[in-house]
Amino acid sequence: MDQEEYDEVNERVERVERVEQELPQFYPDQQRAPGAFCPLISDLSTYKRYAEDDREIMTYLTKTDAWDYCKKLCCCLSVRAMWRINMKRRWIMALLLKTTKQIEAQLDQFLDIVSDAAMLFQLGMEDYLLERNAQFEERLSQIREKEQKADDLRISIERYLYERTLIPENRGDVLAILENTDEVIDNIKDSLLQFSIEMPEIEQSLDDLWMQTTRASVSAVEQLVCAVRSFFNDLPAVNNYMHKVFFFEREADHLGEKLRRQIFALPIDLARKSQLRWFAIHIEKISDYAQAVCDRLAIYTIKRQL
Repeated sequence: MDQEEYDEVNERVERVERVEQELPQFYPDQQRAPGAFCPLISDLSTYKRYAEDDREIMTYLTKTDAWDYCKKLCCCLSVRAMWRINMKRRWIMALLLKTTKQIEAQLDQFLDIVSDAAMLFQLGMEDYLLERNAQFEERLSQIREKEQKADDLRISIERYLYERTLIPENRGDVLAILENTDEVIDNIKDSLLQFSIEMPEIEQSLDDLWMQTTRASVSAVEQLVCAVRSFFNDLPAVNNYMHKVFFFEREADHLGEKLRRQIFALPIDLARKSQLRWFAIHIEKISDYAQAVCDRLAIYTIKRQL
């Protein structure tokens, strides 16, 4: 809470206290007072907008004696109990809505980064096959930045979920989805980094099949991103996107096998064949990581549907 918000809250408290001093002369019968104070109680509920978490709410209430004031307003025990329950529910719901929206925004940003990294990987492979080395290195640099941002977002979301202790029944599933999806972008970065380090010589006859395998793996990642989004926004659509992930994973495996067969059919040294095979397998593994995330996502989806 910054100084401006703190001053505004203090002004509300002072206004309510002034009214409290004036009300007894109009309502000498205390049994009538609780009903008359309903507008003030409703006004006090706006305090929830100026707190960041439960600890700050309790600290604020202690400092301003607003809790004691509200107890004075509610003369009847039943009215006081109902007010406490209502106020607590409003504060909790406000915090949950605020936190949920913040987490959803961070999750969307995280998934956008994963999708961008996959598309950059595909563009980077095209640059490498066409020997546009400078542009290839630029793609690798962009993926590195994306991977770092994804790590920062993942850590921020995990810390927020643990510290605020919100949505505890789904917190473990959300954290597992984040960690598993983060492995996908790590694998994308590592694969392109190895191209930059070893600079394998890829025969031109392999270019078409190489790019087909790359596009299949990238498509699996893009469908994974859609599946994870649906897990939070449109649960019934998750199975549809997971089916597409499994399809592109099988397609990547099929194309990868054809690619490896063509590699070992080339009249080149065995060392080069082994090196090219190793890079082909790394491209296939991108789709394997996407499928592994979907396997877990399927379990979490069933848990939420129960």
